[in-house]
Amino acid sequence: MSLAPLQIYLSQNVLLVLAYGLLRCLRFASARLPRPLAYRHQLHCANWLIAVAVLAPLLAPLLSDPHLLPATAQVWSAPSLHALSGAAASVPGAMLSLTTTGTQLRLDLITQCALTICAGGLAIALTLLLIGARATRTLLSQAHLIRRSGALRILASSEASVPFSFWRPGRFFIVVPVSLLTRPEDLRIALRHEAQHHRQGDTWMVYFMGLLRGAYFLNPAVHVLNICVQELREFACDEAVIARHPVTARSYCDCLLWVAENALVQTLPAVCMPMVDQRLAHRPRSSTAAGERPEQLGSKPPTMLARRVEILLRSPQRRLHALVAAALQAVAMVTLLVTGIALAATVQDRRVSPSEAAEMAAAARLNTSFPIVVNPQVVAEINRLVGTPDGRADLRASVSRMRTHETMIREKLEELSLPAELLAVPLVESGYRNRPQDGSAGHGAGLWMFVGPTARAFGMEVYPAHDERLNPALETDAATKLLAQLMAEFGDWNLALLAYNGGSDFVNRSIRAAGTRDAFELARLGYENDPHYLARVMATIIVMENAARKAYY
Repeated sequence: MSLAPLQIYLSQNVLLVLAYGLLRCLRFASARLPRPLAYRHQLHCANWLIAVAVLAPLLAPLLSDPHLLPATAQVWSAPSLHALSGAAASVPGAMLSLTTTGTQLRLDLITQCALTICAGGLAIALTLLLIGARATRTLLSQAHLIRRSGALRILASSEASVPFSFWRPGRFFIVVPVSLLTRPEDLRIALRHEAQHHRQGDTWMVYFMGLLRGAYFLNPAVHVLNICVQELREFACDEAVIARHPVTARSYCDCLLWVAENALVQTLPAVCMPMVDQRLAHRPRSSTAAGERPEQLGSKPPTMLARRVEILLRSPQRRLHALVAAALQAVAMVTLLVTGIALAATVQDRRVSPSEAAEMAAAARLNTSFPIVVNPQVVAEINRLVGTPDGRADLRASVSRMRTHETMIREKLEELSLPAELLAVPLVESGYRNRPQDGSAGHGAGLWMFVGPTARAFGMEVYPAHDERLNPALETDAATKLLAQLMAEFGDWNLALLAYNGGSDFVNRSIRAAGTRDAFELARLGYENDPHYLARVMATIIVMENAARKAYY
């Protein structure tokens, strides 16, 4: 199960919360400046912050340095090295390990839940948008065309009680109530207001925001961010119409009040941009949340319509310079982007992919004639070694213990012209622990884990009071001779390793039964004394050969 979908989804949720916080701070600061930030600049900032919040997690892996910040959450393969038997061995998938708390969570279940929530929310949101678009098209089909200009259509409708704008691919619509045709001044204001919604891109952004709310519907920041953006759209439109056209603020406010009275009798689909939205017109909001000074609007929280009128009548003559506004927006967006990069750096996927394993195997083959094999079985064992926290710890400890015996074992291998890669065998057998035999007569002892009969066959004494298998030099001498004999018998190191673990008679019977001398095919078919033994030895060889090139343990 890949980490990417879960990491992207969770990062986007975090960044959307931060985007709302940054927007609130920007509006709060703007309201306290002698020359406040224009509402169109606030709207642009809001749109860009939302875009960065959604896109930054997609780009962050390309921009982030995995060594820049400590990884507080890491993804490991599962089951772990200690879970090779019993119920734990059958657990599929990978684990998300929170290294600061020691908590481990099933990555596949978390990812499935997150993707199901996201996909379900998107499906519902898309359905609602399509229903709204269909209802709006029905309303448009009943309207009368007044004017056509390129892709813009202006229509009058007896069914509409409030002016609204609507976008569909390739077409822009402005619909006005028939009753507004008898009020020329209000008609001009309404047309300019709705045309401004098209200029600002509000009529297509409403679709994006609808999908965003669906994908992250469990995140409350998305819903308050949507309300904030809706308010900024109206403030920016009001501001632009007053600034660009010879319309007095009082005439504009009179038009808003007239439209608001008619808006009470109709609720338009969410894909429409009405001049006065019934869902916002009478909703009380705190003045500080909107970015306005409380003393400007009185002690009682005003409605959205009252705030629009208040802002129009008391709008400052001078606004913050566009370059300063752009700088503030850039700071907010860079803050969000840096946070996204930091989130990507603190979550690392420590699993080895098949392509990475193939590269490791190619590097291991450079200086040896030993047959290095990489396949799905070997990749799985590589991940047991270096793709789990306890696997790395065990491998690190085993390699540290190996240093005590490495020189002696290398000399024995060289005496018999055996490959140095066989140093991996005692690491797999015992982790280079000189273990005494436990209570089971069939179990081995020592570094090489010789069983009693094999040890006696090579001249070692095996008694409870005196077990020469615990003499590293004697056991290594026997083990290297046994490996040389097995290689001479089978002519293949992989078959020789299977025979070292299960006996030459077992391997010969397996070859006859399976009809193949491919050691990994025999292992895949179940002809292996210890499950995954051959793949684990091969994985250990590959990791040890690559240890100098990359810190795998």
